[in-house]
Amino acid sequence: MKDIVSAEEIKRRFNLDLRHSRTLGSIMKAILDGQTVKLSKISQYVKEDIREESVYRKLQRFIGKVELNEDVCADMIMKTLGIPENEEVILILDRTYWMHGNKHLNFLYLSVYYRGYAIPIYFKIMPDMKGHSSVEDRRELLEKFIQQFGKEKIAYIVADREFDGGEWLGYLDGLGIYYVQRLKEKNICMTNARGEYVPAASLCHHLKPLEKECFGKRRIYKSRGFTTYITAAKNAKNKVLLLAHSPQIKDPTKAYGTRWSIECGFRAMKSGGFNMHETGVTATNKLTTLFRIIAILTAITHKMGILIDEIQPIKLKSHKRKAISYIQLAIILIFRILNTSFKFPLSLRPIIPKLKLFPLNFFEFCRVRYFYSICSSTSKYKHCTTTHFSH
Repeated sequence: MKDIVSAEEIKRRFNLDLRHSRTLGSIMKAILDGQTVKLSKISQYVKEDIREESVYRKLQRFIGKVELNEDVCADMIMKTLGIPENEEVILILDRTYWMHGNKHLNFLYLSVYYRGYAIPIYFKIMPDMKGHSSVEDRRELLEKFIQQFGKEKIAYIVADREFDGGEWLGYLDGLGIYYVQRLKEKNICMTNARGEYVPAASLCHHLKPLEKECFGKRRIYKSRGFTTYITAAKNAKNKVLLLAHSPQIKDPTKAYGTRWSIECGFRAMKSGGFNMHETGVTATNKLTTLFRIIAILTAITHKMGILIDEIQPIKLKSHKRKAISYIQLAIILIFRILNTSFKFPLSLRPIIPKLKLFPLNFFEFCRVRYFYSICSSTSKYKHCTTTHFSH
């Protein structure tokens, strides 16, 4: 893989001048190093022969003035993940929200599913808005994907119950895009076997925990009368899962299960990786640039974690889930590589030649190893480890 954070590659892809290309490469490396997007913190990890305050102002100017092309970012993510051009992908629609002071930060995502994670590929910030998205917002994101990659690239799209509605499902059906859409089981009516509208929950009373049933073709949304296939299931706690889906989806409950990957993606971008919520930036244009950088880095570390797992599999816990995520595994390994005293165990030796092909030069961008190599020879600091110096 090409070194996508090199100034030359960034300049070629984003059509930036060399100065801005170098700054973007430094920001990417510093975010990986510091695991944060807070500019005042990542400025400490940028290696330049100027004062830290000057670096901070330089990063502020870059984030405020430079706009990264969203189609180029989306293409970089797809190529970093290694998804072939002729392979269909699962798209997941979701939203995340948090507050910074009195400012509402509301993100609508269209993410691509890959090996247990959903990586945001297109997104929209709805400023100072706390509620749900409109159909026009969702159409905008989906049409961007179709324009860039083609409709035939989509296997199906998964969405949670906050996105249901006859207008939205009718739009997908009209485009010929397969879908798995969760419905609000307590508030929706659908037709029974006699064609009469009844509360959807009343048709699921006979289901026992961990049972599911396909009701076939039914009409939902009494006011609009949209026709779709319905499958209902109950979990171990006897809660109902009601899904509207295309007839081509053979196992809609399994397909809907991929929606959990977006929560893993959110966690990676927030507390489980890059701490996106720490940013003090609230301006839409600045947040957009920061978020596109984070999406690319999420794809890079996810792919790296998969590579490591193929060489030395991650241990499974008693509940059969991995003890650590791919992204956390990659971040930990980056730190260990930067520790000059770290020796690769025999089981990880095969990864060394592959890292030379990986899109980051992990051996060059951290100050910690230089500081540690100097201080470790001084008696005052001999008891310290690289962990102390990095903190």
